[in-house]
Amino acid sequence: MSYLNILKNGEILTKNAKKRKLTPYDRFMAKKRPTTTPFTQKITITAPKNLVDLQKIVDEIKKKKGVLLNFEKASDVDHQRMLDYLAGATYTLSATVKKISNYKYLVTPKGMEIITDFIVDG
Repeated sequence: MSYLNILKNGEILTKNAKKRKLTPYDRFMAKKRPTTTPFTQKITITAPKNLVDLQKIVDEIKKKKGVLLNFEKASDVDHQRMLDYLAGATYTLSATVKKISNYKYLVTPKGMEIITDFIVDG
């Protein structure tokens, strides 16, 4: 059936799709692709007391893991120093810091998205 007949009658012929042979490039790329996509994200929950603990936290962020920080056990002076240190580290690593409450913060590496649309009152 020609193109004009398809326009006049509205009929479209259904043809079976041709089976395409894989090219060497397609076979090569099929081997390189993972069978499953890793969607797991890890978050470490910690309560640092001093700057030495904070260095370990920055190492976790470098490993593309999120960190939930609880500064309730730290003094106010240490709390401010650790926040300043964390601000510099997150800027360098292109990470983000979100304040959850007065002493709790969530640090996420570049590429990890936090959705805050859902608010649950409890």
